[in-house]
Amino acid sequence: MLERSGRNVLLTDAGRELVDHADVVLEQLERAQAAIERVQGEIAGEIRLGFIESIAATLLGPIMSKLTAYPRVKLRTMGVDAQEPSDLIRTGELDISFVVGTHEAPTDVPDGFHRTMLFRDWFRVVVPASHPEAVKRLRKTGKKTKNAAAIDLSLLADDDLIAPPTDNTCGLAAVASYREAGIEPAIAHRVADYPTSLRLVAAGAGVALIPDLGLQQVPDGVAVLDLQRPRHRTVELITKSSSAERPAIQALIDVVIETCDEMNLDCYENREE
Repeated sequence: MLERSGRNVLLTDAGRELVDHADVVLEQLERAQAAIERVQGEIAGEIRLGFIESIAATLLGPIMSKLTAYPRVKLRTMGVDAQEPSDLIRTGELDISFVVGTHEAPTDVPDGFHRTMLFRDWFRVVVPASHPEAVKRLRKTGKKTKNAAAIDLSLLADDDLIAPPTDNTCGLAAVASYREAGIEPAIAHRVADYPTSLRLVAAGAGVALIPDLGLQQVPDGVAVLDLQRPRHRTVELITKSSSAERPAIQALIDVVIETCDEMNLDCYENREE
């Protein structure tokens, strides 16, 4: 089944064949379990949910509160990197997970997986309320500090940028947005936590690009401006197709969709794939 390759161990042809058959057997077992749960007519069981840090801070609390309507469902959560959820689901460490796609395309979901498109998370430019560009736009529009007139990022070329690391989807989006405007960002603070980024902006430490999900609670001293070249990320749920038939998994998906709708996010109308 296995053969050595240097310090690593690889599957032989026979090993790969066994894995393929094992995947089929496990999928049938999962479908059988889902069928039993449906026949029993009870929404119950343990669900292991993977979440991305930038999503958990805003969505996880409301989701868990709504799940109390299903007392026999036990939710277990685990933080994951954006690149690993499908592998963790395939190996059985997770049942379902949030994933994040880019402005250009949703995530690449493997065969045998079920995807629920949740919402487009639009990026906004967050600057100190006293910033000259914010003052100018607020005066022109007569609006307060949120969603004032759009701005070209080239006007912020001299400002320090507060952004997540570039191995993060949002960090990549920030860099791509600046380069699309013809400038290279000066990243002074690498912060993956949106509440912290907002506090740094309010303190005058720089500017940031933050998606709508991270702007549910905007502190005083901060102005939120639209981008002249809009950019978003996609937020989705993925699970194995066989697991999607479980009543408890479907209940969780319904709760997540309801939560996103109540938060007035840019939700997809056609969600299932």
